[in-house]
Amino acid sequence: MDASLLPPPPLLILASASPRRSALLSQIGVPHRVVPSQIEERRIEGESIDQCVRRLAEHKALQVCARLTGSALPVLVAAGAWAGSKLSPA
Repeated sequence: MDASLLPPPPLLILASASPRRSALLSQIGVPHRVVPSQIEERRIEGESIDQCVRRLAEHKALQVCARLTGSALPVLVAAGAWAGSKLSPA
Protein backbone atom coordinates (compact mmCIF):
# COMPACT_ATOMS: atom_id res chain seq x y z
CA MET A 1 0.00 0.00 0.00
CA ASP A 2 1.19 3.50 -0.78
CA ALA A 3 2.30 5.12 2.51
CA SER A 4 1.02 8.50 1.31
CA LEU A 5 -2.52 7.11 1.48
CA LEU A 6 -2.24 6.21 5.15
CA PRO A 7 -3.53 8.62 7.78
CA PRO A 8 -0.85 10.41 9.79
CA PRO A 9 0.10 8.73 13.07
CA PRO A 10 -1.48 10.23 16.18
CA LEU A 11 0.45 13.08 17.76
CA LEU A 12 1.32 12.33 21.38
CA ILE A 13 0.29 15.24 23.59
CA LEU A 14 1.88 15.32 27.03
CA ALA A 15 -0.69 16.93 29.35
CA SER A 16 1.99 17.61 31.93
CA ALA A 17 4.50 20.41 32.36
CA SER A 18 7.05 17.93 33.72
CA PRO A 19 10.36 18.54 31.96
CA ARG A 20 11.47 15.06 33.04
CA ARG A 21 8.57 13.30 31.31
CA SER A 22 9.19 15.29 28.14
CA ALA A 23 12.92 14.53 28.27
CA LEU A 24 12.24 10.80 28.71
CA LEU A 25 9.94 10.77 25.67
CA SER A 26 12.55 12.63 23.62
CA GLN A 27 15.27 10.29 24.83
CA ILE A 28 13.42 7.26 23.49
CA GLY A 29 12.56 9.01 20.23
CA VAL A 30 8.85 9.63 20.77
CA PRO A 31 7.75 12.82 19.01
CA HIS A 32 5.39 14.76 21.24
CA ARG A 33 4.02 18.17 22.10
CA VAL A 34 3.71 19.53 25.64
CA VAL A 35 0.30 21.04 26.44
CA PRO A 36 0.08 21.38 30.22
CA SER A 37 -3.32 21.07 31.86
CA GLN A 38 -4.66 23.63 34.28
CA ILE A 39 -5.66 20.99 36.85
CA GLU A 40 -4.65 21.69 40.44
CA GLU A 41 -2.83 18.64 41.80
CA ARG A 42 -4.50 18.09 45.17
CA ARG A 43 -5.50 14.95 46.93
CA ILE A 44 -9.08 14.68 48.14
CA GLU A 45 -9.35 13.84 51.82
CA GLY A 46 -9.61 10.07 52.26
CA GLU A 47 -8.43 9.37 48.70
CA SER A 48 -5.60 6.86 48.29
CA ILE A 49 -2.49 7.87 46.35
CA ASP A 50 -3.45 5.40 43.61
CA GLN A 51 -6.96 6.86 43.31
CA CYS A 52 -5.57 10.38 43.29
CA VAL A 53 -3.00 9.69 40.58
CA ARG A 54 -5.61 8.00 38.37
CA ARG A 55 -8.17 10.79 38.90
CA LEU A 56 -5.65 13.55 38.17
CA ALA A 57 -4.30 11.80 35.07
CA GLU A 58 -7.81 11.31 33.70
CA HIS A 59 -8.84 14.92 34.43
CA LYS A 60 -5.65 16.29 32.88
CA ALA A 61 -6.10 14.21 29.74
CA LEU A 62 -9.77 15.13 29.35
CA GLN A 63 -9.11 18.84 29.89
CA VAL A 64 -6.28 19.01 27.36
CA CYS A 65 -8.19 16.86 24.86
CA ALA A 66 -11.16 19.23 25.09
CA ARG A 67 -8.84 22.19 24.41
CA LEU A 68 -7.46 20.42 21.32
CA THR A 69 -10.81 19.42 19.80
CA GLY A 70 -10.76 20.24 16.11
CA SER A 71 -7.06 19.52 15.67
CA ALA A 72 -6.15 18.51 12.12
CA LEU A 73 -4.13 15.53 13.39
CA PRO A 74 -5.35 12.56 15.41
CA VAL A 75 -4.29 13.19 18.98
CA LEU A 76 -3.26 10.85 21.78
CA VAL A 77 -3.17 12.62 25.14
CA ALA A 78 -0.94 11.29 27.91
CA ALA A 79 -1.07 12.62 31.44
CA GLY A 80 0.49 11.66 34.69
CA ALA A 81 0.50 12.83 38.23
CA TRP A 82 3.42 12.73 40.62
CA ALA A 83 2.62 10.87 43.82
CA GLY A 84 4.70 13.03 46.14
CA SER A 85 4.62 16.08 48.32
CA LYS A 86 2.72 18.17 45.75
CA LEU A 87 -0.30 15.96 46.36
CA SER A 88 -1.10 17.15 49.84
CA PRO A 89 -4.60 16.39 51.13
CA ALA A 90 -7.17 19.16 50.55
